[in-house]
Amino acid sequence: DITTKWYVDPHRRGEFKRLLEEYGQVTNFESEIYRHKIRERIWISENARLVRNKDGSPLYYEGTVQDITARKRAEEALRQTHAELEQRVQERTTELMHTNASLQVEIAERKRAEEELARVQQQNEQILNSAGEGILGIDRAGNIAFVNPSAAAMLGSTVHELLGQSLHETTHHSRADGSAYPSDECLMLRTLRD
Repeated sequence: DITTKWYVDPHRRGEFKRLLEEYGQVTNFESEIYRHKIRERIWISENARLVRNKDGSPLYYEGTVQDITARKRAEEALRQTHAELEQRVQERTTELMHTNASLQVEIAERKRAEEELARVQQQNEQILNSAGEGILGIDRAGNIAFVNPSAAAMLGSTVHELLGQSLHETTHHSRADGSAYPSDECLMLRTLRD
């Protein structure tokens, strides 16, 4: 029986016959079959027409069968590659969504921190600027990091001119008698080194 000996899916033969009887011909009917003696599975494309006698009774079928195994394998390989690519795209998209969400949280936290820092800096600046006493601070290198207008006025300079300058060079550059006052003898700078 050709239905079970040749066709991998036995229902394909019945479908082929039904289409031939209904339409009188079938084109590009694709099926997976067993190669006759070695039972290797291959794909074929069948084109056939039903030849009838004068009274309309079927006489025989005529047509062609083409081996399309290479094309079907290529299509399957393409489908698998496409599915794998879709999977990788989905995984990467999910990963990027998680990364983006984390970045959004980090950006929001950083923005809040920057806003808080700006608020504290503004508050400190207001305190410094409103104080009647001279206030200044130095960094670990002994350079003026902040200074209020009262301190700048006491030193005969502006806030802008003093920022970043060496405190020792600005205030202790010489002794009362006019001789140089070396920075390695400056008690204020020693506190930074100790």
